[in-house]
Amino acid sequence: MNHYFKPMHSKPLNRKRIPFRFLGVDCEFETHENIFSKDHVDEGTQLLLSSLPDLSQAQSLLDLGCGYGVVGITLKKGVFTS
Repeated sequence: MNHYFKPMHSKPLNRKRIPFRFLGVDCEFETHENIFSKDHVDEGTQLLLSSLPDLSQAQSLLDLGCGYGVVGITLKKGVFTS
């Protein structure tokens, strides 16, 4: 299996868009065959999001290279909207 950080040979990536809804926040992510949990947001990520404390007063968020950004993007759309 190739990884997203290794050079690709001429094989197409088979990109896919997956919808995700969490606490009323709608997101759509683009994945491809070399990404973990490419067909859906995995149960561990959903559990992590469900277990987070109230972040409504947070002023910043750091998401360090975490897959295709489910946690960071979902939190940004739901918590840091103005």
